Amino acid sequence: MTHGLLEEDARHHLWRVSNFASHVVEEWDGERWRAYPVPLAYGLRHLFYLASDARGRLWFLPDEQDGVVAVFQPQTRSWQLFPNFQAAVERQLETLGPREFARASIGKGKYFVPRFAPPNRIAFRSASDTLFYFDGHVWRHWTLKDITRDKDINVDAWEETPYFDAPGVLKANISDKTWSWNGKMWASSAVGVHPFAAEPEPTPPPGCGISEPDSIVQDSSDAIWMTKNRQLWKAAFGLCAPQLAPGERHPLRDGRVLQNVNLDGRGHILLSTGPQWGGESHWFSHAAPDTRLSVKPEGAGTFSLRFASSSSSAQRDKGWFRWRMDGGSWSAPQREPALQLEFVPSGPHRFEVAALDARLSLDPTPAKVQLRVALSPQAQMTKFLSMLRSPDYATREAGVRAFSRQPARATPFLQAARRGASAELAWWIDAALEEMEERPQK
Repeated sequence: MTHGLLEEDARHHLWRVSNFASHVVEEWDGERWRAYPVPLAYGLRHLFYLASDARGRLWFLPDEQDGVVAVFQPQTRSWQLFPNFQAAVERQLETLGPREFARASIGKGKYFVPRFAPPNRIAFRSASDTLFYFDGHVWRHWTLKDITRDKDINVDAWEETPYFDAPGVLKANISDKTWSWNGKMWASSAVGVHPFAAEPEPTPPPGCGISEPDSIVQDSSDAIWMTKNRQLWKAAFGLCAPQLAPGERHPLRDGRVLQNVNLDGRGHILLSTGPQWGGESHWFSHAAPDTRLSVKPEGAGTFSLRFASSSSSAQRDKGWFRWRMDGGSWSAPQREPALQLEFVPSGPHRFEVAALDARLSLDPTPAKVQLRVALSPQAQMTKFLSMLRSPDYATREAGVRAFSRQPARATPFLQAARRGASAELAWWIDAALEEMEERPQK
């Protein structure tokens, strides 16, 4: 079990501040924790939350409107301190420019998440629930009561970050109204709440059989984690599976719910069961499956592949495999531990397969093999064309599928072959060209 603030960066390294008195931030790299001293000029007791950005930096964001902001660069182990978040934002605009700063993607949730609009406009919500707006020249800020002119309004009425709509108008959805800044004052919309494209709340996937879970969160791999009746469920890759065996000791046995799930890229999982500040996080890990792969060439462009997993024999019939070639999209999970690859384009290719166990844990180090089709592209195209001339209709249909696997090479070849082709061959060439046009949409 670990305590304190946690953040998962883009590399799936975990960061925590577990003890304000020690004045360090710790990094978990999948094997051990490493500690880095925090500058004494930064008061950790005013830390609201940790946020990583797309540039690999770690942001220490304050619990007060004008609190000091610290930015840590792990690669160089260097620190930058700013008197407040506005000053940090201005420095990013100066050094990165608005476009690169927007790509940095700082923060999550509703606090200290900058929103951008051309040319240099920025808006964010502070920890004190104040809306800050930079118009490219000066900062403005408003409290919730300033925006709505309602002295009795509750902060719970504002559940989102401020944002810019498509035309670039600054907006805030508060209660059942959308408020817009027209450059002089805030005005509410008479047509209800403007739809804001924030990150959607996770919901139980179809077919999972769980309605109204006690808690539900989404991890960085887009897997959905749910609790229901003191059982933990995971939904991923179109599948859904319970995580806890009968009688297994776990942190949810007393009825507590999930707040967050962090991954470290090595198969280790941290379940956070308390508020982000000062909550508890529990390691929930078991050995990820180890994938084995064998390949047998069956002819030019055809390979038979067999898969195996290190899962125990009791679980072996409950696992799946996912595969991909040349860094493409991963396949849907399949039970069958074998695959026949046909019509592989000429040249070298990389094939990968990853085992998935009964708990939907994926092998973090897929098995890989290099495949090579020695046939030249021209010879392969000529072979496929001969399939379209075959008296056997199944062979012709296979030729259409073969051409559709490599449209960039096949299209000019077929267009040239169509000139002077017989009516029957031209029909099959057109079928192949049509298949290639439709294939990306399937």
